[in-house]
Amino acid sequence: MKSSELKQLIKEEIVSILNENQDMRGIIDEFSKEFNIPTYSLRYFDYGSGGSGELRIEMKKNILDDFGKMVKFLQDKGFEVDENKSEVDYEIDDDRIRYPYIKIKKSKELTNELDTNDPKSEKEIQQGLLKGLSSLKSDIPSIKPSPKDNQKLNESVAWTVYNVVVGAPGLLNALGGAANWIGKHILRIKDKEGDGTSLGKALKSASHGLESAYLKVIKSVLKKAYPDLYGNVEDKGPLAADNLNDTARKIYIGLLGAGIMGAGVSLTHAHGLISTAVAGAEVGLHSKDIAVLTKDIAGVKPI
Repeated sequence: MKSSELKQLIKEEIVSILNENQDMRGIIDEFSKEFNIPTYSLRYFDYGSGGSGELRIEMKKNILDDFGKMVKFLQDKGFEVDENKSEVDYEIDDDRIRYPYIKIKKSKELTNELDTNDPKSEKEIQQGLLKGLSSLKSDIPSIKPSPKDNQKLNESVAWTVYNVVVGAPGLLNALGGAANWIGKHILRIKDKEGDGTSLGKALKSASHGLESAYLKVIKSVLKKAYPDLYGNVEDKGPLAADNLNDTARKIYIGLLGAGIMGAGVSLTHAHGLISTAVAGAEVGLHSKDIAVLTKDIAGVKPI
C-alpha cells in the first residue's frame, strides 16, 4: 500500500471515530467482540429523544442468523429492542445501499451509567493517542529493513516480539516517540484524578476504535521492516488470527503500556489498565517478552 493511501485510510477512520457517539463506545466494543464484527463497521445513531437510537451494522451481508443473539445481547446490556422496526437484510436498490440495523432504546439506568464517564478525561487521552499515532506515522521513513528479515519464525527460538522491534533499525525510537505523547496526556489526568477507576474508564473509551488505526500503521511498519517475512502477507483486519496481526497487537500493547508508564504509573498497574482497554490483552500481558518491550519503549527519551 502506498504511503498516501495509508494516510487517507487512517484519516478517514480517525474522522469517523471522532464523530462517533461517545457514550456508546464501550457497548460497541463489546458487541464487536461478541459477534466478531470490526468496530469500524458498527455505527450508533442517536435520535436525541428518550434514549432512542439505531445500531447500524455496515457489512455487506444480512444478520438474520445472529439477530436473535444480538437482540438478547443488547437486552442483557439494558436496552429495549424494537425487533419489528429493525432490519436484518443488506440490500442494494439502484445506487442506494441499505445496511442491517437494530432499533434500540436506552433504559434510564443505562443512561445514568453511560453518563458517568468524564468526557474531558476521555478527550485528553484521545488527543494523546492521536498525537502518538501521528508521531508514529511521521517516523515511518526512518525505519529501515531489518538485517534479520530472512530468519523465519520457525527457524529461530529467539524470535520474539521484543526481538522483532529491536531488530528493525529505527522502530524502537519511533514507538518511544509515540509513547511519549500518550504519556504526556495521561499524566494530565493522573495528576487531577489519580490512576484508579476513572483513568481506566477514560482509557477504555478513548482507545476504542483507535486500536485498529494503530494496528494498521504498525502492520505497515512490519511489512517495511521485514519485507521477506511480512511483505506478501495480506492484512486481513484487526480481528485476523495470524502472525502479522498477533505481532502488531503485542507491539501495540507494549506501546500503550509504555505511554502509561511515562505518566508515572507502575508496569504492573499499567498492565491492569490495559487489560480493560485492549481486546485480548490479558494473554499478552503475562508475557515477559512484552514486559521487557514495554520498559524499553518507555525508556526512549524525547528528542
